[in-house]
Amino acid sequence: SSPVAIGEIPGGFSPNGDNINDSFVIEGVTGTDKKAEVYIYNRWGHLVYKNLDFAKETNGWDGRPNSGVVVGNKDAYVPDGTYYYCVKVEGA
Repeated sequence: SSPVAIGEIPGGFSPNGDNINDSFVIEGVTGTDKKAEVYIYNRWGHLVYKNLDFAKETNGWDGRPNSGVVVGNKDAYVPDGTYYYCVKVEGA
Protein backbone atom coordinates (compact mmCIF):
# COMPACT_ATOMS: atom_id res chain seq x y z
CA SER A 1 0.00 0.00 0.00
CA SER A 2 1.07 3.58 -0.57
CA PRO A 3 1.78 6.06 2.22
CA VAL A 4 -1.12 8.11 3.51
CA ALA A 5 -0.79 11.88 3.76
CA ILE A 6 -1.75 13.14 7.17
CA GLY A 7 -1.68 16.63 8.54
CA GLU A 8 0.16 18.00 11.51
CA ILE A 9 0.77 15.98 14.62
CA PRO A 10 0.92 18.34 17.58
CA GLY A 11 4.19 18.95 19.37
CA GLY A 12 2.24 19.38 22.58
CA PHE A 13 -1.18 19.87 24.09
CA SER A 14 -2.55 20.99 27.43
CA PRO A 15 -5.66 19.16 28.64
CA ASN A 16 -6.52 21.68 31.35
CA GLY A 17 -10.09 22.61 30.40
CA ASP A 18 -9.39 26.08 28.94
CA ASN A 19 -10.58 24.99 25.46
CA ILE A 20 -7.15 25.78 23.95
CA ASN A 21 -5.15 22.73 22.79
CA ASP A 22 -7.11 20.49 25.19
CA SER A 23 -6.91 17.39 22.95
CA PHE A 24 -4.26 15.47 21.02
CA VAL A 25 -5.68 15.63 17.48
CA ILE A 26 -4.02 14.37 14.30
CA GLU A 27 -5.17 16.46 11.34
CA GLY A 28 -6.30 14.30 8.42
CA VAL A 29 -6.94 11.32 10.72
CA THR A 30 -9.03 12.35 13.72
CA GLY A 31 -12.71 12.23 12.79
CA THR A 32 -12.16 10.48 9.44
CA ASP A 33 -12.73 6.92 8.25
CA LYS A 34 -9.01 6.10 8.06
CA LYS A 35 -7.74 3.15 10.06
CA ALA A 36 -5.26 4.55 12.55
CA GLU A 37 -3.56 3.10 15.61
CA VAL A 38 -2.10 5.41 18.25
CA TYR A 39 0.18 4.40 21.12
CA ILE A 40 1.38 6.98 23.65
CA TYR A 41 4.21 6.26 26.10
CA ASN A 42 5.51 8.16 29.11
CA ARG A 43 9.17 9.12 29.45
CA TRP A 44 9.99 5.73 30.99
CA GLY A 45 8.56 3.89 28.00
CA HIS A 46 5.36 2.71 29.71
CA LEU A 47 2.26 2.64 27.53
CA VAL A 48 -0.31 5.09 28.94
CA TYR A 49 -2.76 5.28 26.01
CA LYS A 50 -3.67 2.87 23.24
CA ASN A 51 -6.34 3.25 20.58
CA LEU A 52 -6.60 0.85 17.65
CA ASP A 53 -9.19 3.01 15.86
CA PHE A 54 -8.10 6.56 16.69
CA ALA A 55 -9.86 8.15 13.70
CA LYS A 56 -13.21 7.51 15.41
CA GLU A 57 -12.11 9.71 18.31
CA THR A 58 -13.64 12.87 16.88
CA ASN A 59 -12.27 14.92 19.79
CA GLY A 60 -8.86 13.23 19.88
CA TRP A 61 -7.11 12.07 23.06
CA ASP A 62 -8.08 14.03 26.15
CA GLY A 63 -4.99 13.16 28.21
CA ARG A 64 -6.54 10.39 30.31
CA PRO A 65 -4.65 7.08 30.46
CA ASN A 66 -6.32 3.86 29.33
CA SER A 67 -3.35 1.46 29.50
CA GLY A 68 -0.76 0.40 32.00
CA VAL A 69 -0.79 1.11 35.70
CA VAL A 70 -2.99 4.04 36.66
CA VAL A 71 -2.08 5.66 39.96
CA GLY A 72 -4.90 7.42 41.80
CA ASN A 73 -8.18 8.35 40.15
CA LYS A 74 -8.68 6.47 36.87
CA ASP A 75 -10.38 9.57 35.42
CA ALA A 76 -7.39 11.80 36.17
CA TYR A 77 -5.13 13.09 33.42
CA VAL A 78 -1.59 11.86 32.96
CA PRO A 79 0.93 14.11 34.76
CA ASP A 80 2.62 17.00 32.97
CA GLY A 81 5.70 15.79 31.16
CA THR A 82 7.19 14.46 27.97
CA TYR A 83 5.34 11.69 26.16
CA TYR A 84 6.20 9.79 23.00
CA TYR A 85 3.81 8.44 20.43
CA CYS A 86 3.65 5.92 17.61
CA VAL A 87 1.02 6.37 14.91
CA LYS A 88 0.18 3.78 12.27
CA VAL A 89 -2.24 4.83 9.52
CA GLU A 90 -3.55 2.43 6.86
CA GLY A 91 -5.45 3.13 3.68
CA ALA A 92 -5.67 6.17 1.50
